[in-house]
Amino acid sequence: MELYDNRIKQLENLNHLSNLVILDLAFNVIKEVTPGSLDGLVNLKKIFLSANKIRKIQGLEKLQSLEVLDMGDNRLRKIENLEGLTNVRELHLAKNKLQVIENIGHLKNLYMLTLQANFIEEITGLDDLVGLEQLYFQQNKIKKIGGISKLVKLEILDLAVNEVGEIDNLEAQAESLEELWINNNKISDWKHIEYLTALHKLDNLYIAGNPVYQRGADFKKKLKEAVPQLNQLEGTPFDRPVYFFKQPDGVNSIVKKGINPKAKAILEDILGKTAANEYEQ
Repeated sequence: MELYDNRIKQLENLNHLSNLVILDLAFNVIKEVTPGSLDGLVNLKKIFLSANKIRKIQGLEKLQSLEVLDMGDNRLRKIENLEGLTNVRELHLAKNKLQVIENIGHLKNLYMLTLQANFIEEITGLDDLVGLEQLYFQQNKIKKIGGISKLVKLEILDLAVNEVGEIDNLEAQAESLEELWINNNKISDWKHIEYLTALHKLDNLYIAGNPVYQRGADFKKKLKEAVPQLNQLEGTPFDRPVYFFKQPDGVNSIVKKGINPKAKAILEDILGKTAANEYEQ
């Protein structure tokens, strides 16, 4: 059932929909999941409550068939009241006001956890989530890689736009990690690039926006030699050919230098000002 973007303020008249599997309530103005308002949705597998004004996780206790819970872009300050949701496989809590990862150790079936754009300073509370394959922490306040030594199945780790100064503590992911987002951090020493050789399945690396990063073919060549298992840099294959267009003599270009200011503002928000400037050049 799609009810997104309807200015809905309150959850009501839903409990008779016992066979409902998907409920999309994103982009409304809901401030509270009233206890009991969803209790009848016993077969619900996916619920989308993102982009509302919800301040507390509650009222979901009876949704024991739930596999996907999206409460991103709300006003949550604490992860709580998820005790009965043991079948959840995807938990999306990006763009909230969370500072601590807590109260999710019982979600043994979780394979994807998204916590981008919060206020998390340290990775904790994940030791029991041994089935996690995808973990997203972009745009937090994390200074050190840690707290993931039990996550031996992790394939994607997103730590972009944080305050990480060293690439380390990834030994547990030596045979699983395929994609690492570490762009726009504080990596300055080449030894942390060489450390990546221990990640035998690493296929794609995002490293732009760090002091160690340099634009151009020389850096790409040096990186490929240091980490030969890499096939992609910033999502682009190493072996992709580069084509150059020569402007015909006597023809003036109508292409403006730089990029649209609005597009650049979006890039700055996602990648940071330094990376956006590099893109523009």
